[in-house]
Amino acid sequence: MHFMVLISGFFTPIRYALLDPKDEVAFWIDSFLDVIFALDIVMTFNLAIAKPSGLITSRIEIAKRYWWSGRLVLDVLATFPVDTVVEMVTGVSRLTVGLGLLRLVRLYRLLVMFREMQQSDKTNLIVIMLSKFVTCILLSTHLSACLFWGLARDDGFVENTWVAQGAPHLPGQQWAQRYITSLFWAVGTFKAGPSAGDLVPTSDLEKMLACVVMMCNICLQTYLVSNLSALLTRADVGIYTMRHAAALEGFLMQGRLCREVAADYWPTQASPHGSVAKVSEVVEGKELRQLGVFCKTFNLPGTLKDQLQGYVRFKFSTDQELESSVMAMLPELYRARISSLLYSKLIREVDLFSHCAKRCLSQLHAQLVSNLYMAGHHLVYVEESSSNLYLISDGEVLLSHRGVMIETRRMHETFSEFAFLCRLPEPFDVSSKTLCRILSLSNHAWESAVSNFPADGSQVMENLIKQTRRKRDEFPKNSKGYQLYRVILRDAQSHRMHSRDLTTAALCFAAARGDVAEVKKLVNGHSPNAADYDSRTPLHIASSRGQVDVIKILIAARQEIDCVDHFGRTPLMEACRQRQMAAAKLLHENGAMLGFEKDFEPRVSSVMSIDSADVRDSQASLNLDSEPAPEVMDKFAEAAELCAAASDPQQLWFLTSLLKFRADANAGDYDRRTPLHLACASGNHAAVEVLIQEESINMSCRDNFGRTPLMEAVRHGNENCARLLQTRGAHHGFCEDGNTDDSNVTHAGQELCQAAFSGQNSYLNNLLLGLTVWQVRVGTGLRIPPTLHKM
Repeated sequence: MHFMVLISGFFTPIRYALLDPKDEVAFWIDSFLDVIFALDIVMTFNLAIAKPSGLITSRIEIAKRYWWSGRLVLDVLATFPVDTVVEMVTGVSRLTVGLGLLRLVRLYRLLVMFREMQQSDKTNLIVIMLSKFVTCILLSTHLSACLFWGLARDDGFVENTWVAQGAPHLPGQQWAQRYITSLFWAVGTFKAGPSAGDLVPTSDLEKMLACVVMMCNICLQTYLVSNLSALLTRADVGIYTMRHAAALEGFLMQGRLCREVAADYWPTQASPHGSVAKVSEVVEGKELRQLGVFCKTFNLPGTLKDQLQGYVRFKFSTDQELESSVMAMLPELYRARISSLLYSKLIREVDLFSHCAKRCLSQLHAQLVSNLYMAGHHLVYVEESSSNLYLISDGEVLLSHRGVMIETRRMHETFSEFAFLCRLPEPFDVSSKTLCRILSLSNHAWESAVSNFPADGSQVMENLIKQTRRKRDEFPKNSKGYQLYRVILRDAQSHRMHSRDLTTAALCFAAARGDVAEVKKLVNGHSPNAADYDSRTPLHIASSRGQVDVIKILIAARQEIDCVDHFGRTPLMEACRQRQMAAAKLLHENGAMLGFEKDFEPRVSSVMSIDSADVRDSQASLNLDSEPAPEVMDKFAEAAELCAAASDPQQLWFLTSLLKFRADANAGDYDRRTPLHLACASGNHAAVEVLIQEESINMSCRDNFGRTPLMEAVRHGNENCARLLQTRGAHHGFCEDGNTDDSNVTHAGQELCQAAFSGQNSYLNNLLLGLTVWQVRVGTGLRIPPTLHKM
């Protein structure tokens, strides 16, 4: 495009000064150039504008910036065929000459081109500056030559023109000869003034143009001489610039100097923008030199070296150094506010962070770091370990695997999220498809946010699994993309389960030590019903340790209050076993149960008494080969806990706790032995007192051997327990008062015979004493052993 500008700069004056205005070839050449520049205007609306805050891709915003920069007006003015339109409207062709020269406005592009080439490290500065000087001289003399000839032609080559005075035969010559003569006149004017030689300005217009040309000549000569002097004294100037820039560079790298700050601080006359730009150029050149030495020292590949150098040049050309300097200069408070304004909307629209708390997102976008990348730049390589999560602010990136293209990701999407969240190797190669602005989030910033908001960390992991499952389903089965995303989905789910196990362990440990703050934080992002390898929940552990505050938090978090661990114990049972009565009371007030039976209705009817059917009849109805019903297992478990506590005087507190929280005092074990049976048999007088105070206690219940608690007390010689039961109206179980049923008497005789036969003299004496006291007849229909007669 710059070459076309140069052609237009030379062709336009020739056409409107030396050629016939009705020349069709010149018209079509000029029209072709106008079409080329019109297409360039259209393309400008489709080119993104790189700014420190991000890429501007909106065509409306691009048009606004194109307009306010003034370039749109200049390009339209230089492209629109004003001369042709005016000639068609007015019919006056004389005006078209001056209007056609408006196309020379597009020469401003040459100045932009030379400035960019001077700033590039790939070009020789001396060659570029000399080329600029030569171009300026040629264009100036060329335009002057065409203007002098055009003025004479418009006057009709009358006697008061320089053509009629010095070369009257020239109008009849070819345009090339006319141009050479006019160029000689222009060069002579630039060299020695308008009065040199035989050609002199004659008319007033020629004299005025000669004055303008001479003034431009003075300015151009001054510019050329000064720049050539700078080139010749470049070595001395370089030493001064290096010493001057060394101090400024320190401020620049510390974030104390930037282009906007310098522009506000220094006066306009001092040209601060140029000074800071020079400092930036010095820093850029220094970094490029250091990068070249580094690549040469470590023998880096040429492709990698080109990428690194391209990124450094791109960084300085897009003012990324300015952005980092300004952000480093500002306090944390203002950096957070700026990041919130720039990135809060973007991060809310990222699917990976959907349904996350606003406070968590605020902490995240305050830690985002912005970078621009050129098209074709490799961002991530496959099997790399990623310590950053990348968000696409503008542009597009390509994801591939081993050279196979997988997909394209665009604005508001992420990449490297799998490797970042799951701590696994990167599955994709990622490269920029277009000019991209990428926001990176460090691992340290993420861990800090997740530690404060664990619920959002779990939510992001769930979003990753959903996103991976959705992307997997977008590919046909047996395709490379489907296989990759299937593996990613499997690994992500495994990582989620592992994270849950770790969080559960941390929650249980915090509940054990009573760390209320940690429990609140972990419960906020984790299910309180999660259990460890023994199915023990945090509520089990907090109840066993008596952590009342933790129990309140877990109950408020809607943890299941009657969950059962691997040993069949509920949190209330754990609190009772560990003598944590405050915790047990709190659990009971919130509806907790011991876990033996769901309904906890009194089960007196399920326990055999002397008024019930015979034990053998009920026992015969049981199918011993079948699986016991759950409620039977609950009953046996309850009886086991109660019987163990009733038989041990040291566990009286446990027995009291169980009964206090609605345990069934009549629960029987596999031999239908109730806690009262065990307490009487072991002589635990205190336990008997506790048990007989229960309203639902059945003191006449029988076990599978037909014995009552009173018989157990007599059998084991526990007189105190027997007397206590008798005072409370307990029956011995042989017969009722006044009842002489032979079966009961026979049963008493059987007990006597068994005791005499087995030599249990103590039991025999106690039984005889009891039978005498209870007035039970012995001997009717019964053969008394000789040993019993002797007694």
